Amino acid sequence: STDTCAIAIGKQDRIQIIYNVGDDLRLARLAEVNAVYLEPTWHLRTIVEDVFNGGLTMSMDSDSKTQIMFQDVDMALHHVWFNKVYWNQTILDDGPIGQDIEMAIDSNDLIHVVYTNSAEGEVRLIKFNETIEVRQVLARGSTVSSAIGMDLDSNNIEQITYSKSDGLGNNSISLLRSLAGKDTGRIDPEPKWTINYD
Repeated sequence: STDTCAIAIGKQDRIQIIYNVGDDLRLARLAEVNAVYLEPTWHLRTIVEDVFNGGLTMSMDSDSKTQIMFQDVDMALHHVWFNKVYWNQTILDDGPIGQDIEMAIDSNDLIHVVYTNSAEGEVRLIKFNETIEVRQVLARGSTVSSAIGMDLDSNNIEQITYSKSDGLGNNSISLLRSLAGKDTGRIDPEPKWTINYD
């Protein structure tokens, strides 16, 4: 059965969908009408077997190369990518990681991945491409839970939220923001909304 899926749209509006069937991952790619296909046709391919557990996310770089991140059956951060010839895969973090994984690819094709390591109670960031890799621990504490969010600002700086829980029903969300770039790309320090729970 399919529990989760992700979609990415590349150059020329080419659609790809990644989804699980049990612990396998399958990729569906839409081939548009052309000299070979008289109507839109979905190409389906199993790209990894016996490894998927959760936290599926996908994105495409500027060359429309597919990048996929997920939590595998060993609770590790698994990276699968297509180099336009064949599929590659590697483990980025042995884990155990949470199921919430955020990925963004910036204008320089640097891949930004944020996730939690539940054993260490850490929010972690990995930035990498074919030539560099940077790893950072962004937050640490026994109350860090697995829910996270990330987007890149106009300077390709990560703006990250993560959740905390004391296990007694007291939950909160923290915002990690970088002031790099000074005025450009900053998040306004004045809150627009305040949410109060009863």
